Amino acid sequence: QQHLSSLEEKLRAVRQSRDESQNHCTQQKQTIAELHARAGQQSIEMDALRRRIDELQQELAGKEQEKVADVTRVRVELQEQIGHLQAERTAQGGLKEKIAALEREMK
Repeated sequence: QQHLSSLEEKLRAVRQSRDESQNHCTQQKQTIAELHARAGQQSIEMDALRRRIDELQQELAGKEQEKVADVTRVRVELQEQIGHLQAERTAQGGLKEKIAALEREMK
């Protein structure tokens, strides 16, 4: 009887241990499933962020090209203005010489 009682107690302890292990295993599986779901969501978010970064980089490259084109256009315009001003200065210098020559003739 005592031996039977001891065996029943051991059986009860083994069953309790098994149940606890199964519960722990179930919790671990649930945690793993949650982590997989979160990892999947984060992967989707990362893909979206990568696409946004690519879009922003393309936009930035386009703006950089526009800026370079604007700077080049302004440089060309300024060079043209400098050329016109130099031509004007040369013409004015020639006119000053003519005026000086005419003034000398008038004297």
